This record gives sequence, structure tokens and C-alpha cells, in this order.
Amino acid sequence: MADHMTPDVVRLADYGPAEQAEILGDGPDPYGVADTGLTFLPKEIHFGVRGEGGRLLAHSGL
Repeated sequence: MADHMTPDVVRLADYGPAEQAEILGDGPDPYGVADTGLTFLPKEIHFGVRGEGGRLLAHSGL
């Protein structure tokens, strides 16, 4: 049986361009919504999922 790491859910102090790039890369339109006029509202509380080596794998904000 393979030894797998369980990802950690953590509260993030901040979520900005550096954290987004860690998850999605540094492309200009990672969500593919630039042409739709959609924008994301700022969030006050941030959570992340960190995997092996501490890499940020996912984010959710409230």
C-alpha cells in the first residue's frame, strides 16, 4: 500500500497574486473569464489546502 500524505486545511493570513499563482500558475486569465466582464469580490477570510512540501493546492474565501 502506498504511503500518502493527508493534505492540511489551513487558515491563510492573506490570499493575493502570489498565492493564486502557486495554485493556478501565472497566466493572465487563469479562470478564463476576462472576456465575460466577471469580477471576484474581495474576501475577508481565507482558507487553503496545502499538500506535500507545503504547496498551496486550493483556496476558498468568505
